[in-house]
Amino acid sequence: MYNLRSNMSGKRGKNLSKEQVTLESMFAGRNTSNTQRIDKEKMADSMNTPLVNVVSGETAEPETVTNAELKGLLLDMDKRLNARMESIETQLRDTTARVVKNENKIADLIESVELTDNQCKAHNEEVTKKIDNMDVNVHLEFVRQELHNRKQNLLFYGVKEEKDENIYQVMRNVFKTDFNFSEEEASGVFIVNAHRLPRRRRDEQNGQNQSPDPVIVRFGCMSDRGYILDAMKNRGFIEDRKPVMCYTDLPPTMKRKRGQLAARARDLKKEGKSTRIRVDGVKVILEYRKKNARNEAWKLYTD
Repeated sequence: MYNLRSNMSGKRGKNLSKEQVTLESMFAGRNTSNTQRIDKEKMADSMNTPLVNVVSGETAEPETVTNAELKGLLLDMDKRLNARMESIETQLRDTTARVVKNENKIADLIESVELTDNQCKAHNEEVTKKIDNMDVNVHLEFVRQELHNRKQNLLFYGVKEEKDENIYQVMRNVFKTDFNFSEEEASGVFIVNAHRLPRRRRDEQNGQNQSPDPVIVRFGCMSDRGYILDAMKNRGFIEDRKPVMCYTDLPPTMKRKRGQLAARARDLKKEGKSTRIRVDGVKVILEYRKKNARNEAWKLYTD
């Protein structure tokens, strides 16, 4: 590149024009470094503007770059780009690996949570079954205890009500008239307690008579209780009136079941079958067989 400083120093000692002296004094006070000159040249090259010698007015020729130098620059740039791409690819692979690892951890965590949830559900079902079984066992034990407490009782249905009645004397008369007891036998029955059980009566407006309230009797001797039950089974037909019926005293749940089976027993009797309802443990069962077939075994009725 054309050096302005050297051009000006070569003309020192000669007669200079006023403009040249002024330019020389301007540049003489500056200590321009090689780096500043190179920066100016590069800036001129980048702008594709030729440098002009302001003293002589001559145009400086731009530096030429050979094909080899250009190729070297391109190769160097390509290497740097490749290195950068490899770095980016490496970072991408590392990031992808971390993402996959985290996804696997999340999948394992979800599987663990689902397993724990299933285990909790299974445990809850098991506990629920145990509680249900406990409830059933507690209920059965309660029914057994209540059944034991009621075993000395009998319920009598169809006992005519009297005004200012003495229920003890009323029941002794029932033993004689409906269960074939003698005067002595009826007087000897040990009654611990007896009273009527209030229940909902049928409305007379429906054209039906109100039935008397049932009587519950607690016996002091189980033999008296058993004798009355046997007498009811073996008694004959009573003319002109409906006989008094007696039943064992059961807990409410068993009593409801007996009522349901009694309704089904009436249907079976219409079909020409004999029936009987009995208590088996804490269950009430209905059995049937052909009428008057005493040699035939009883069959268990199932819904």
